[in-house]
Amino acid sequence: MKIWKYQFEFPYAVWEIPEGAEILCVQLQHGKPCIWAKVDPDAKPVTRIFQIHPTGQDMGTGDFKYVRTYQVIDPWEQSFVWHVFEVLRA
Repeated sequence: MKIWKYQFEFPYAVWEIPEGAEILCVQLQHGKPCIWAKVDPDAKPVTRIFQIHPTGQDMGTGDFKYVRTYQVIDPWEQSFVWHVFEVLRA
């Protein structure tokens, strides 16, 4: 097992991730949202889709699985809360 990082191209990402990967956390690194996952590098890759949604905004339709929430405070001290979901069915 290894821990791999996946960086978002905001507001969504489509990644080939080893099957069975376990999402460990979502945080900002150098101002970009990233997911860290525990993976078996030898496992078959599968396509997984993730989306980031701000609080109070429409998520649209689809089947989503909640992953994590993270917060951002900008230079003007405004706080933003973002919620990461895995898209199970579009």
